[in-house]
Amino acid sequence: MKTIRFVRCTLSAIALVAATLTAFADDAYIESDGTSGILTDYKLKPSTRIAVDFALTTTEQAAGARLFGADRSHKDLNLSGSLYVDSSKYWRIHVGDGSTYKDHYVKSGSALYLSDTDRHVAEIDYPNKKIHLYTNGIAINQTDDFDSTLSIAENSECTEPIALFARQNASGTFERPCKARIYGVKIYENGNLVHDFVPCLSDGMPGFKDVAGEGGFICNASAETSFTYGGDILAEESPYVATPTGNSDADKHLYIDTEYYPSGNMRLELDYALQEAQSSGTWYLFSGTSRFCSYLSSAGIGYGVLSTWGSKSIANSVANKPGVRRTTVLDIPNKAAMVMTAGYTNETLAITNTSTYAQTATIKLATIAAADNHYASMKIYGCRIYEAGTLVRDFRPCVYGPLNNSSAIVGLRDELTGAFITYPAATSSKRLSCGGNIEQESSPYVETLRSDSRYIDTEYLVQPTTKVALDYAVAAERGADDTWYLLSAQGGSTFTALINKNGFGYNNGSWKLSAGMAAEASLVNIRRTVILDNPASLGVVMTEGVTNLTTTVDDPAGKTYNTKSLKIATPHDLTTHFASIRIYGCKIWEKENGEYVLKRDYVPAIENDVAGLRDATGNDNTFRVCATTAASQLTYGGAFAPSVTQTSGRVFVNGPVTLTAAASGAASYRWFKNGEEIPGKTASALVVTWRHGGETDTYAAKAVYVVDETSIVSALSESVSVKNVPPGLCIILR
Repeated sequence: MKTIRFVRCTLSAIALVAATLTAFADDAYIESDGTSGILTDYKLKPSTRIAVDFALTTTEQAAGARLFGADRSHKDLNLSGSLYVDSSKYWRIHVGDGSTYKDHYVKSGSALYLSDTDRHVAEIDYPNKKIHLYTNGIAINQTDDFDSTLSIAENSECTEPIALFARQNASGTFERPCKARIYGVKIYENGNLVHDFVPCLSDGMPGFKDVAGEGGFICNASAETSFTYGGDILAEESPYVATPTGNSDADKHLYIDTEYYPSGNMRLELDYALQEAQSSGTWYLFSGTSRFCSYLSSAGIGYGVLSTWGSKSIANSVANKPGVRRTTVLDIPNKAAMVMTAGYTNETLAITNTSTYAQTATIKLATIAAADNHYASMKIYGCRIYEAGTLVRDFRPCVYGPLNNSSAIVGLRDELTGAFITYPAATSSKRLSCGGNIEQESSPYVETLRSDSRYIDTEYLVQPTTKVALDYAVAAERGADDTWYLLSAQGGSTFTALINKNGFGYNNGSWKLSAGMAAEASLVNIRRTVILDNPASLGVVMTEGVTNLTTTVDDPAGKTYNTKSLKIATPHDLTTHFASIRIYGCKIWEKENGEYVLKRDYVPAIENDVAGLRDATGNDNTFRVCATTAASQLTYGGAFAPSVTQTSGRVFVNGPVTLTAAASGAASYRWFKNGEEIPGKTASALVVTWRHGGETDTYAAKAVYVVDETSIVSALSESVSVKNVPPGLCIILR
């Protein structure tokens, strides 16, 4: 895994930086060439204190150049503040209350050209009505009170958000930019640090990440070429899934269906960033029914609740900036909608509440509920759904299958239920993209291959009392008219689970097809469990633990099954219906005295470099491999837990023990002693030396695999024990 380093300069309330620029060569910074700015989306209030840590890259700044500013026009503001160059090239710190303002020279009214060889901190402290300018940590430039005539109303707020490197004009564009480096920005409210913006790269784009709030990222994607960066800069690795740029094009219509219906007690939070600016029409960020939605139009971000539409919540000049991570919220119980940037609430909009919702359409992300030409180009970092204040869905980005494989499926997985959601009609050529430190499915699996008729014979004889659950994923695209058998056995009746063009099907005496999941049944890399439960007369399909469908099948009473054994990935007669699937596990129960008793728990394993299934219950001592020929070995993948062997179970003062971990394909290992990881031990061999006392220590290991430059760590191996043998008593006679 990549290591994220948080490098930032501490800005205290009084003395902030105490070194020259040469001492900060490794400190991260964002640098502007003086052509654009970055909005923080944060508005000054009477309770705000802001401190900006910076260095000029040149003393030649244009008149009016703003290092930071929230003063679009003095007379129009309730509150304002900035550091800027006046027409005489004097640096000034400006504060105001709308009708009155004061410009403080940076040194008692004398001209002072701030050096471009020094590092400074400019601070405006509204609660204490003070301004400060420090150079190399010493307040030699300016410490001054506000103008005594300033009258700041308690509930006043600047009408424009704070901009860095520039100020925002009346049309929403940047003007009067400054040539400088910014090392960090801290914002306090009533003495509490609420935002700590540090330099950061997100997909190579320079900007600032808030490490004190909720991890938001701010930048100016429309003018990213005006910004460079340096120092030990933070790399933004938050995982995301993304709909494409140009998603309004007919051949790129992609979205995510949450498969969740809106209700009158619901709150939805979507964490996202635009991939590109919206140029025309309306983009839907999410939508359930035609009136449970958040959308982006030329007016800004708006909301709909049944037949009542909310007005814009945040101006388009702010809302329509690509690359800026925001959270948009629709909260029905509290009659509120809001937009937040880096944890700061930009706007809150009152909405009309209703408790009646027609559940005719599930909530979809990046499109309207009807999936009708309102597709958004956006990165999705997460989506949370609450019912009456209780979190019921917590969707996080996830990918199934290797990232460099075109058949990998990208989507969101719910941390609470395990449900996986994606573009409903995903194919290898039409799918979501992803990035950041995204979670990958890492469970070990063995894989059959239809073209070579590979399958596994469990040699288990099915009974009317048998229940089987197969944990699998389709490994290759299935032909539209092809039928694949997932598991099958035969006797006087057929015991079968399959997929075909209609969806999932079952047979325990006669066929029962379950349409309704035809499009999803053949999706590659989606991990599902199919269950055929004879005693309950049920066929079940689950995706990541969530039940998709339940089907009543024939009563097994009076039927016989035990003349052909249970086979995985082939029909009982071994003819034409082999399947290409990844097998993550297979469990077999028998119902005895009204209770299900686990008889087999087959898990993927590798023995002597051959992949197969091993029974974790110990009831079947035969290692189940490909049932055809040695040339048709099963393939395998995922993170297999290693096996650990030892040269001895006892260690003496002068007799060390060597432990060896082995997992096919592993790049390295992590060793654990008595449950605690041993730092720095990554080799396959671990030498254990004697330690004082007669205790017994336990050792185990994890295997580390590298897939698409991402580390995947296995489960812990079975532990081994090493006893420290006390030294013998030695008697010396003289």
